[in-house]
Amino acid sequence: MLYIYAVNQTKHSMKNIFLIIISLFSSLILFSQNKNSTILKRHVLSVRAGYSFPVSSSQVGSPRSEIGKTYLILDKNNNITSEKNSFTSRGAGLNFGLSYDYMITENISIGMNFNYIRTLGIIDAYTLQLDGNDTLYYGIQTSYTSMFTATPMLGIYASKNLLIRPYAKFGLIIPFAGYTYANLLIDDRTSRSFHNLMPLIDRENYLKTLAIINSTGLDLEVATKTVIDAKSEGAFSIGFDARLGAEYLINDNMGLFFEMNMQMLTVKTKKTFITKFNSGVDESLGNLAQVIDPTLKINYNEEEIPEILRVTEYLDELNSDSNNSYDDAILDEAANLGEGLREKPLQELNFRNNYNAFGLLIGFKFSF
Repeated sequence: MLYIYAVNQTKHSMKNIFLIIISLFSSLILFSQNKNSTILKRHVLSVRAGYSFPVSSSQVGSPRSEIGKTYLILDKNNNITSEKNSFTSRGAGLNFGLSYDYMITENISIGMNFNYIRTLGIIDAYTLQLDGNDTLYYGIQTSYTSMFTATPMLGIYASKNLLIRPYAKFGLIIPFAGYTYANLLIDDRTSRSFHNLMPLIDRENYLKTLAIINSTGLDLEVATKTVIDAKSEGAFSIGFDARLGAEYLINDNMGLFFEMNMQMLTVKTKKTFITKFNSGVDESLGNLAQVIDPTLKINYNEEEIPEILRVTEYLDELNSDSNNSYDDAILDEAANLGEGLREKPLQELNFRNNYNAFGLLIGFKFSF
């Protein structure tokens, strides 16, 4: 809950920061002094770095049903005691850029900006079930994004004779490389994960474990802990970038600048790949079960899971032929239908990740 509070505080702080920056920028323009004109340099190379804050937030959440789309707390009887939407933008974080501009005239330029965005980790969603002070179930997803974009831009500049020269740039954002990386932790003491995932991973071993538990005559819950690392790639998407800046020319060839930029971008998710998977049965139950059957397996890694769990494809539409159910794959294996659903990617409806952000950047330019 501290994280949610911090996000709300950041939003209020951002409003104050934005007003201060606008005031300073306006003052620079009003009090700028003229200087002698210089020869127009057609080619401009610049580098910039800064930080972006989330704006126009939307719900993030996790596509995995074990965690869900919200911040959710349950009691031991599965009654909801607290639920809150997980609103933010994945676009907040460090921002680095390299650009080339060609000055058509003193006041107009065209160019290309290449940008690298490394967002900070966010809590996408979690589910917490409590029995008093004891945790029965805890599932959480955190994520960050590493993304490269290209942005063709049109620039409009004030007179070059000003000491502080304001300008504006506009362009289309084209993401061309990168992933959103997610880490999932599921600590389950209710047997839910055991019954949902184990038949899919290794049905024979699941039935053996179940028989051993039943043979004890005890009402045992199968506690499991699962850690998953995954990465998602996006489909082709286009966004919009608007920049407002001010530059100070040190001499005819070099200058410093400050920029504010508004990035409006959403990316449709195409595929998710599990890169690391580690799931195991609670050690005490494992020891008990393995004493009865030493061949019983209680831990699994990413090399031992089926394709339906390893890869998820996101489609615009699902139909009766879509491979969108673990239950179908389990039944297929149990009945030996030969359709091989376990060895095909899971198919789900696609969704968009929100990368809307407001950035503050400083940079250096070289003209020739």
